[in-house]
Amino acid sequence: MFRKKNLPEVEKVELKSHFGLRPGLCILFSALLLLLVLFFLFGLLPGIVKGGRYVSFTSPLSDIGVYVDGIYTNSSEGAYTFIPSGEHTFSYVKEGMTFQEEKVTIDHPVLFTLFRRPTLDVEISVPESQKEMLWQETKQSYVNKLNEESRILSYDNVFRYEDIYQKMAKDNIALNAEDSELWDLSSSFITTEEMLADYKSAAGTLPFANDSALVEELFNNAGEIGKERADYQNVHLESEDGFSFVPAGTYRIGRSVSRSYPEVAEMGIDVSTDGFYISNRMVSESEFAEFLQENPSWSRENKDNLIREGLVDEHYLDGMLLSTSFSAERPVRNISYYAAMAYTEWKSKKDGVDYYLPTSEEWEIAALLSAGKISRRAYSYDDGESTPYDLLGGLWEFTRTPFVPLSRYLGKDIDEKLLHDIDVIVKGGSYIDEEADKETIGVVMKKDSMEYLGMRLVKYE
Repeated sequence: MFRKKNLPEVEKVELKSHFGLRPGLCILFSALLLLLVLFFLFGLLPGIVKGGRYVSFTSPLSDIGVYVDGIYTNSSEGAYTFIPSGEHTFSYVKEGMTFQEEKVTIDHPVLFTLFRRPTLDVEISVPESQKEMLWQETKQSYVNKLNEESRILSYDNVFRYEDIYQKMAKDNIALNAEDSELWDLSSSFITTEEMLADYKSAAGTLPFANDSALVEELFNNAGEIGKERADYQNVHLESEDGFSFVPAGTYRIGRSVSRSYPEVAEMGIDVSTDGFYISNRMVSESEFAEFLQENPSWSRENKDNLIREGLVDEHYLDGMLLSTSFSAERPVRNISYYAAMAYTEWKSKKDGVDYYLPTSEEWEIAALLSAGKISRRAYSYDDGESTPYDLLGGLWEFTRTPFVPLSRYLGKDIDEKLLHDIDVIVKGGSYIDEEADKETIGVVMKKDSMEYLGMRLVKYE
């Protein structure tokens, strides 16, 4: 048993009250006040100060540009953009064309916006009245994108492949285009296995997509392709007023090549052509100077404006002695395709004769005939005296033929209206390698100007 201790008596302790409240209540109310302050600071104030929502835009179309009150904001690929509260004008743009505008009111959520993102999902629709016009713009853009993508023959962490065919199929469906023409053309730009895989994936979504078996053979080392030359004969081209006449007929150009890209761009084919005249010499500096004198918009002084318009590059007319005061017979160089076309139009009006740049096939036929490097098929010629001319060696020359990588290989008829802005073929340089029996093909952008690139004219019967 423990003995009970007698503790000494002490004075009673009483806590002081504050504002007439007992200490416990004072502590409780203080805690509540602190919670209210924290709630206001973190739960309400951010929303009050920064009112608005994070908006995401989605669309059945690919690559839509979104403008809010005239300022570019985002694309339609699922990213969120914060838009302040209030009424705004949303504009939707594709390929530079604004196809829809709408007024949207963004409300002002305030509760716990510091810890959550108030969102709004906007579905972009395409008015039926705009679909046809929008598809025509989109269609041309895809041809240009295919042209650019086909230049790249390998990809890495810097140059990544864009799924262009899947986007093209998506837009085709969204705009109810059912455009088999574009799809048929698009396969002629496949130059890598990445493009082929994209094409095959996209083809599964379209009812009219073509079989890709022929293109697949390019990546399977499937032997050689292209016609060999037949018996070659020396052919004299008749000359008249500075032009040589190439008779109508069927001519074999190109050579036998391995079934792979880029070799198939030069594969041997038979080409039928009407008769045409090709100039014995290239357009000279003096002749081009006369054109510049009458068309100052193409002069050196206007080069900066031409560059801004995408018609020439920074080398336009560099090193050229361009004067009408004396004769300079050297071929004009450092001109762009657009400048060459402007010259032919001017020359045609001046002389009352329709002049053109030659097609790639016409240039090859004329070059091979002048060198006696083509079989004589389905045409006759005068074996008498003539003035031959030679296209071999020397400068490269513009043709008016757009470069479609697999056009010879797939043998498709192509609507050149769709190819207005793509690269063009140039011919010349060391055109025929006598030992390898090999032709060469060059490709340039239409704005390119080069020291070793000029022009020659053709006209027709």
